Amino acid sequence: NISVDVEQLDDASNPFGNINMYDLVSIELNLPTTYSVDGNNHPIDGLVEFTINGKSYFAEVADGKAVLNISFDKAGVYNVSLQYKSSRVVSNPINFQITVVTTPQANLEIEASDV
Repeated sequence: NISVDVEQLDDASNPFGNINMYDLVSIELNLPTTYSVDGNNHPIDGLVEFTINGKSYFAEVADGKAVLNISFDKAGVYNVSLQYKSSRVVSNPINFQITVVTTPQANLEIEASDV
């Protein structure tokens, strides 16, 4: 399980380094628990949209956190964008990349004497 908090990422950074195909990746966005509009504090609720190579996934905000657990079945560079959305507020997107590499294959040698 590989996880990263994407709160402080720069655009086009690769916070995970190379990950293997089929590894479970937890992408986590931490948010404040309240926001202020017109001098009133409101709890952070709503959804975070995780867009990966154009496909959208959604995670509900709970206790100031939204988490997407995902694995990738193809090697390549994936463009990821996260954006908080509620009925009152929409955040600026956070953009980064995930590089997925082919899962290394174990070299297994079996000799007749092993069987």
